[in-house]
Amino acid sequence: MPVLKFKPGRVEEVLGLSLDKALEIMEKLKIEVELDEEGNVVVELEVDRPDMYSLEGIARQAKGLLGRELGLPKYEVVESSYRIVAEDVPTRPYIAGAIVWDVDVDEDFLEELIQFQEKLHTSHGGRRRRVAIGLHDLDKLSSKNITYRFIDIDGVMFKPLHHERTMTLREVLEETSQGKSYGSISLRENKHPVLYSGDDVISVPPVINADLT
Repeated sequence: MPVLKFKPGRVEEVLGLSLDKALEIMEKLKIEVELDEEGNVVVELEVDRPDMYSLEGIARQAKGLLGRELGLPKYEVVESSYRIVAEDVPTRPYIAGAIVWDVDVDEDFLEELIQFQEKLHTSHGGRRRRVAIGLHDLDKLSSKNITYRFIDIDGVMFKPLHHERTMTLREVLEETSQGKSYGSISLRENKHPVLYSGDDVISVPPVINADLT
């Protein structure tokens, strides 16, 4: 079952409750919860509850239980000037994207987003074989035109996330830990899916993002 870890201050902030009350409510939601040696809140969930793989999801359920907010959340969806063009990518043919505005992402929240992303990857995503999610800083995109292509791995160069040098895609797949773990999933005849913003590589799904965004 998915196990997630949260800082106690974040639990209080997002749920709007004292830590003791928040833990009590989590137990009522049938979440197994405990504090680790460092005081972090560790929760264990059923795999069929991806809606609670984040503090925000747990808070939504808690507010319903407490009668504070009932029903499904409503989000305003508007047209964007950004466009995704998907070319023929036979090994991973589908792609979708969304822009979320006005979100303050500090270090703690970013860690939680990555944790949420990875739990989805390993559960419903079939260890990235069925689906993989990438997060990007919109302000760092060089173009509003996003293109999804199937590219020869020797014809692409970029700096992968958390790496110091520019590499060919072949080097990324063969030398990095992410490439070794996931590089074979969508590779066919030395070609691999690549996501571009204008002329800049921003991601190699489902392997790794570029350091750019």
